[in-house]
Amino acid sequence: MTTGEKIKMLRKAMGWTQEDLANLVGVKQAAINKYETGLVVNLKRDTIQNLAHALGCSPVFLLDDIDGKSPYDDYVLHHVLTDLGKLSVDERDLIVRYRDLSDDGKNYLSQQLSIAAKMFPKEGES
Repeated sequence: MTTGEKIKMLRKAMGWTQEDLANLVGVKQAAINKYETGLVVNLKRDTIQNLAHALGCSPVFLLDDIDGKSPYDDYVLHHVLTDLGKLSVDERDLIVRYRDLSDDGKNYLSQQLSIAAKMFPKEGES
C-alpha cells in the first residue's frame, strides 16, 4: 500500500474531503490530491508529520511499506477504520484537541471524564 493510498484511506475513514484534510494540514486541496495519486512522492518531513497528526497515525505508518502484512492486520485495520467512520465531527474534534494536550493536560482531562461519567451516565446505565 502506497503512502498516497494510506492517506486517502484514512481521510475517507474520517469522513473528510480532500479540502478538509488540506485545511487541517495547511496545504491546498490540490496538494492532497497529488499526494493521494502519487504525483508527489518525496513529501517534506513537516508535511508527513502534519498529515500523520491530522489522520491520527504515526509518520512511520504513512511511509512504511506494509504490503507484507498478515491477513490479521487487514482484519484489524478494517475494524479500526470502520469505528473511525462512526465518530461524529464533535468526537473527532475532541480527539484532535486531546492530542494537542501535554501529558498533565491529558491526565487532568481523564480525571474529569471519570467524574463526569459517574455524574452523568448514559440513559439506562445507572
